[in-house]
Amino acid sequence: MKKKLYSYAALASVFLSIGLVAPAANAADQPDLLGPVPASQIQSRTVTTGDVTVGGCDAQIAKSLSATPDAIATAQEQICDGTVTIKEERFTVNKGEAVEIAADLRMTATETSSFVAKAAAGAVQGAKWSHAYMAVAVKEVHTGTTYWDGDKAWVGTYRGLTGKHVCHAEGGWQLAATVSNISCSKPGPSAKADSVERFDLHMVAKGFPIVFNVGLHNAYTNKGVRSTWQVGG
Repeated sequence: MKKKLYSYAALASVFLSIGLVAPAANAADQPDLLGPVPASQIQSRTVTTGDVTVGGCDAQIAKSLSATPDAIATAQEQICDGTVTIKEERFTVNKGEAVEIAADLRMTATETSSFVAKAAAGAVQGAKWSHAYMAVAVKEVHTGTTYWDGDKAWVGTYRGLTGKHVCHAEGGWQLAATVSNISCSKPGPSAKADSVERFDLHMVAKGFPIVFNVGLHNAYTNKGVRSTWQVGG
């Protein structure tokens, strides 16, 4: 599909100012992305933005709509093409924290030695992140904290460290559309921890109602390699 040359950020600003956009409802429950991590433990802070097309979006809409080609094209333009913004703060878990965690969990001497050695070597790490997808009809955001130690990556509790995953987070909105059926994964320890927000987007295109299923993925491997993608269906 040929990209339309409009500014999603500019559109969002206008829509918010005139009251046509519905913001996410649970803003008060959201964690601070750049929360209280000591400066000495922060490795990096980055923000990346790029244009994307949601994988499988065009095909899903074309298949699901009993509509005119014009209505299908309108729906595709409003939700399939957009921009993605990733904010990330990487940090390390220090030796002192590892000692306290080992004691709290009553690890054996062998377990404690291994865990503390990993922390001392800077191998126990994490990232606080935000992943936002914005198109003409919607901006959806999920945020979280993911840990890894060289062997495992996780969001759920593992070795005394518990990550986070908050879906439909602060900063999201919909234009003449609604979001429903939100699911929010919190992966346990594995070689790759993929935090997935799935939701249904309801909208009307040229008088035809449509429902489009979207999955937002933000994953980290046990070595801290991040991959982010968006899929339809």
